[in-house]
Amino acid sequence: DRQDHGAAMAALEPVARRLREGCSLVIAPEGTRVAGTGLGEFKKGAFRMAMAAGVPIVPIVIRNAEDLGARTSMMIRPGIVDVAVLPPVPVRGWTRANLDSRIAAIRQSFIDTLAEWPRRRRGISARAGRA
Repeated sequence: DRQDHGAAMAALEPVARRLREGCSLVIAPEGTRVAGTGLGEFKKGAFRMAMAAGVPIVPIVIRNAEDLGARTSMMIRPGIVDVAVLPPVPVRGWTRANLDSRIAAIRQSFIDTLAEWPRRRRGISARAGRA
C-alpha cells in the first residue's frame, strides 16, 4: 500500500532482514524497462530497502540492453551489452527527507557513466560480455 508508509515498511522488513544476513538483491531502479533508449526515472523501493537494511547500494549500469529486445517483446535476442559496476554507495545518513536527492545523485552517476562510455573512468570497471 503506497499510501500507508508504515505498512509499506513492514512489508519490506523480511527483505531487509535477508539483506542484512548477506543476501544480494538485484533491482532495476526504473522499475521496468522504459520505451526508447533514455534513462527513466528511478523508483524509490530499492533505495528504501537498502535504507531499511542499512546496506550499501552497488550501482550497475548496463548499456545496450535495449538491443537484445524491445520493451514490448517477449523474446530476447543474443547480443553484447556493456556493464559498469560503480563504487558502492553507503546509505548511512539517508532519511526520508533526503531520499529524493540521494536517488537523483545515483541516477546522475548512471547518466554520467553512459555519457562518458567507452572512456574508462577511475573507479569504474567496464567490460563487455555476452548476454
